[in-house]
Amino acid sequence: MTAAGDRAFLVGIVLAVFAGTAAAQTPTPADAAFKRGRELLKAGKYADACIEFEHSNKLDPQLGTEFNIAQCSEKVGKLARALELYRNLLARDANPQRKVVVAEAIPNLEARVPKLIVRIATPPTGLSGLLVTLQPVQGVVPPREIEVNKPIEMDLGEYTLVAKGGGIKDWTATAKIDTEGKTTTLEIPVASIPAKPLVGGGTTPIAGPSPDGGPVDTDEPDAAPKSRRKTYAVVAMGVGGAALIGGVVFGSMAQSKWNEAKDVCGGTTCASMDDLARASELGDAASDKASISTLLVIAGGLAAAGGVVLWVTAPSEHEVRMTATPAPNGGAFVVSGRF
Repeated sequence: MTAAGDRAFLVGIVLAVFAGTAAAQTPTPADAAFKRGRELLKAGKYADACIEFEHSNKLDPQLGTEFNIAQCSEKVGKLARALELYRNLLARDANPQRKVVVAEAIPNLEARVPKLIVRIATPPTGLSGLLVTLQPVQGVVPPREIEVNKPIEMDLGEYTLVAKGGGIKDWTATAKIDTEGKTTTLEIPVASIPAKPLVGGGTTPIAGPSPDGGPVDTDEPDAAPKSRRKTYAVVAMGVGGAALIGGVVFGSMAQSKWNEAKDVCGGTTCASMDDLARASELGDAASDKASISTLLVIAGGLAAAGGVVLWVTAPSEHEVRMTATPAPNGGAFVVSGRF
């Protein structure tokens, strides 16, 4: 090899070594994000630090990055998230220093983390198909399915809950989780669906919620509204009777006044002008009372007659209805009504 060739060869080796060293010193995007996260964490900008750590871990998952995510999550109130990460690290991380910190942090967070319980009573039809989801009000986190009647560890914040299916009406509620260590309970309302016995055995459900939230159709006609005609008839006959009694009383008073008028003049001719005036006065009083008696008797008779008509024409209270209804052990007839 010539001298020029040797120099060219040496230059190539030097360039290759320099390029390799430069490449080794250039940080990857994951490393750059992790470094930014550490700087933000030291500056107390915990929310921004969490964003950088999450980005770094997405590019290059590392246990050390998860440890830092747990630390900044705890600072911003994401206690459930931090507790979940610490529990995973305790089982997987071999770093002795981090393991000590994690082991101390878990019981502390378990005492601080708030919980949410979504309660629902189990109806006779069960809860098959029920879906309950939870989603933070702020942010772009998609809704996640949760279990009912079970405590759920929560981050601090406000959440929207939605329940569908399972034979209940669609339900939406908002839960505000703002106190560490507190358990918040929400109740999903469920209308009970009782069962009624059938003639011949078995049971059949009566009106209650259907899977789509509406009433269940039992194919049984509604009971006819009870007529009040007989009530009106009793009232009319009572008023008529009272008016007839009043007419009789006023008639008796008129007869009494008329007898007094005749007695003043001896039944024929009055002896003086005073007797004539007195007789005329009693006669007028008798006439007035007779008129009142006549009006009361007529009104009472009409009211009583109307009451009788209402009573006679009132619908019968003895209504019988028979309905064929399927039962688990065969057919059955339901007999209902007023007897």
